[in-house]
Amino acid sequence: MIKKNIYKIKDKILKSEFNRNVLILMTGTTIAQATPIMITPILTRLYTPEDFGFFAIYQAITVIFTVIVNGRYEIAIVSSQKDEDAINLFVLGFIISSIISLILLFLVLFFNDFFINFFENKELGIWLYLIPISIFLSGLWNLLNYFNIRKKNYKDLSKTKILASIILSITQISIGIIKSGAAGLIVGKIIYQLFANIKLILNLIKNKIFLSMISKKKIISVAKKYQNFPKHNAPGALSDTAASQLPMIFLPKLYGIDMSGYFFLANNLIVIPSSLLGKSISEVFFQQMSVKKNNRSKCWPFFIKTVKNLFYIALPFSIMIILFGPSLFLLVFGEQWKVSGEIAPYLAIKFLFIFCTSPVSSVFSISGYIQRGAFWKYLYFIVNLFLFIFTAFAGLKFFQFLILFIIFEIALYVLYFYLIAKTVKQMDGKII
Repeated sequence: MIKKNIYKIKDKILKSEFNRNVLILMTGTTIAQATPIMITPILTRLYTPEDFGFFAIYQAITVIFTVIVNGRYEIAIVSSQKDEDAINLFVLGFIISSIISLILLFLVLFFNDFFINFFENKELGIWLYLIPISIFLSGLWNLLNYFNIRKKNYKDLSKTKILASIILSITQISIGIIKSGAAGLIVGKIIYQLFANIKLILNLIKNKIFLSMISKKKIISVAKKYQNFPKHNAPGALSDTAASQLPMIFLPKLYGIDMSGYFFLANNLIVIPSSLLGKSISEVFFQQMSVKKNNRSKCWPFFIKTVKNLFYIALPFSIMIILFGPSLFLLVFGEQWKVSGEIAPYLAIKFLFIFCTSPVSSVFSISGYIQRGAFWKYLYFIVNLFLFIFTAFAGLKFFQFLILFIIFEIALYVLYFYLIAKTVKQMDGKII
């Protein structure tokens, strides 16, 4: 009887195209993320909090510029109605990312000493030259990722993520054994990006029909047609991402690079559900909502269902970290990471609100209300920047800062959810 019920539930889940696509992406993403997570206890014994803090700075700079390196045209690849538009948006994004990466390389060459003095770390000067390469590879991955989502190549995306994560793990452990410092963490990331891009770009190259659609005239046409993405989405996305990475930029200055490493580890592990499930749900949600909007179907029921599922996933995880986080960190990662375990419960509270909101924020791009989403992102950046400036002048202790940080995050994400829900309602209101 139990076995029969299990099969019924399985058939019900797999009957939905949305659920099937989420499961495919989720399976690949879960395995891909599980590998680095499983080796984290090894990495925390090969690398010091300072190494992680140094890598956090590198990662933060890369992530901030990655969101605008394609001019945000990659988002339009999924929602565009024609394949001809999609492939030319891909090429347009590639051209923009190449130009921006070259500009950043020149900036690194001329302002290397400034960055070394700001972060008070000479070793950073060496690795700064690799940041433009990382940004370019990340931009290319975003283009390839969205194009493959458009074509529903979910299995290829899953396989690529799995293989790339294995290579990342092997590289980081191997270099960590041979050489001290953050080199293994950074080099592993770049090799991971290279492999992932090479694997996915084959899907594009082998399709001669897509390649024949590329033209200079069409590239200029889509650049104008989707100009709201670089005009309104890009500045907003930059503000949002910069705000989320501000701790990695300012914590080394305020509390030392070790504390940045503690925060980085705690934050990375708290967002595991986002990595395992949130990203997959977000990608399929984006695709399905785009279809519903183009077909002039009601979006609100699907939106509410998705938010409920996100809440049911996030709540147990948050409760577990709040109750047992300090003990788990101490047991799994070692004595030197005790501070990360003390930080984790605070971040778990913030995570609950973010996880239920961020995966469905793509409705701003789908609906055309890009300026509304941009407004919140500007506000998010300004408020967070104010918090760090206030912390610096007030001389707050780290955990005093952390409490304020969580309060601000919750308030901002409650506002974000309200704006998202309002946008979905307005989308449905336009359907006759």
